[in-house]
Amino acid sequence: MLRRLKKDVLKELPDKTYQTIYLKDKKTDVDKERRAYEESKESILGELATLRRENGLRKVPQVVEHVKNILEEKEKIVIFTYHRQVLANLKSALKDYSPAVVSGNTPSVKRLHAVDRFRTEPGTRVFIGQIQAAGVGIDGLQDVCDTVIFAELHYVPGHLHQAIDRCHRIGQKNPVLVQFLVAEGSIDEDIAQTVSRKEKIIEQIVKSTTVAAGLESTLSRVKNVLEKWIKR
Repeated sequence: MLRRLKKDVLKELPDKTYQTIYLKDKKTDVDKERRAYEESKESILGELATLRRENGLRKVPQVVEHVKNILEEKEKIVIFTYHRQVLANLKSALKDYSPAVVSGNTPSVKRLHAVDRFRTEPGTRVFIGQIQAAGVGIDGLQDVCDTVIFAELHYVPGHLHQAIDRCHRIGQKNPVLVQFLVAEGSIDEDIAQTVSRKEKIIEQIVKSTTVAAGLESTLSRVKNVLEKWIKR
């Protein structure tokens, strides 16, 4: 198998810029949450999942404020969430921007309609999608948007990259801005660190594979030369 990276094949695609935005909430007892999180890591996964969902819901007002600030400069924005309730709350809080929404329970036909509305209607300035639902099988966002904001993160780097590629794909003419909104001192930081660690492992594997492929190709050429020389 010969693996080709997207950046090597689609050279016409513009660059991507990644930013991590730390959100500070004075109303949140960060120390208390951190203690609860550390305890949850030693407990059952259900408690950890609950803490993660509550953290996402608590971030909504700050995410909305950040999005509104960005919309002062950008015409349209794509937002990704992990939890369906976080998506619903963002949809309600951003209703003035007539958001198009795709979640896990959105039928295929309605998904296409949401994308078309985001692409064609000037008043629909926000597209909100769940990472695993709208992160794949969606095409057209890149025609009108170059800004992707993650209100929540996913533990799997591949799901994040797939979501980003809804805007960073053929048809995109502008550099793509990707922002990860992280609540300082919360479970977000652990998820971000986990994703970063996985990315480094993947990068090392890809580099090793690339080197191995290159070495194998070189050895093959040497072998062919030697065989021709022996035949002579």
